[in-house]
Amino acid sequence: MGIAMQALANAKKAVRLEQKCSKHGLNLYTHKNHEGEQVTFCPQCQAEALAALQERFDQEARKSIIERKFRENSLVNSKMWKCTFDSFEAQPGSAEQIIKKQVQNAAVAFATKPVAHHAVLYGQPGAGKSHLAMAMMQEIHKQRPAQTMAFINISRLFSKIKNSFDDPSEYWTKEKALEIMTGVDLLCIDDLGTESSMGRTGQEATKWAQDVIYDVLENQDRIIITTNLSERDLKRVYDAKIFSRIFANSQNTRFDFTGISDKRLEG
Repeated sequence: MGIAMQALANAKKAVRLEQKCSKHGLNLYTHKNHEGEQVTFCPQCQAEALAALQERFDQEARKSIIERKFRENSLVNSKMWKCTFDSFEAQPGSAEQIIKKQVQNAAVAFATKPVAHHAVLYGQPGAGKSHLAMAMMQEIHKQRPAQTMAFINISRLFSKIKNSFDDPSEYWTKEKALEIMTGVDLLCIDDLGTESSMGRTGQEATKWAQDVIYDVLENQDRIIITTNLSERDLKRVYDAKIFSRIFANSQNTRFDFTGISDKRLEG
């Protein structure tokens, strides 16, 4: 029997007492539960308890839906979902430990202040940028579960979009990608810069890929970006409009991984 139906059944069997509820001033009622125990209750207190329980159920349902959408709206290796701050190994006092703490602080800022903000994690390959970017997303999701999110590996994205040119059943068309990436509350663009090798005709392919990137940066103002390119390389690869949007609102959240050891080689 459901909670509401059980409450209704209890109310029908209940006997009104002269005793009043100290909170609402209403008459209390009493009945025997299914175990034969005498239970005394205030109808208003019971209604409030049921409403609070329903709200908790609704919150858990919403959280579950958003978490499922987070995964559905992401293009990432399944192993990446295990990337958290706890799983990022760093020796005390090391450069890794320092940058991990800085990124953790940025995660708190993103969670507590849902305003226009970019974080850019850049530098040499294998230094843990994607791991910490996913850790940021996971931490923000934990602190603010109502925020919608997507974690998009740019190479995977453009492979999917390229595939959609010849396969109409492909889910990740250019239009769908833009809808998802600009529609979520927080977006992570992972491995920015690898898209230059995608497409059919070299420079032309680079242009259509950069057009997508520009549209995203123009219409999404809460982004975490990882890239193996340095600031100088980014300025060389992208035109001024894209470069300025990459670093928009990121004065205190630009993280240079130069000098951090290659974690993949260590493993």
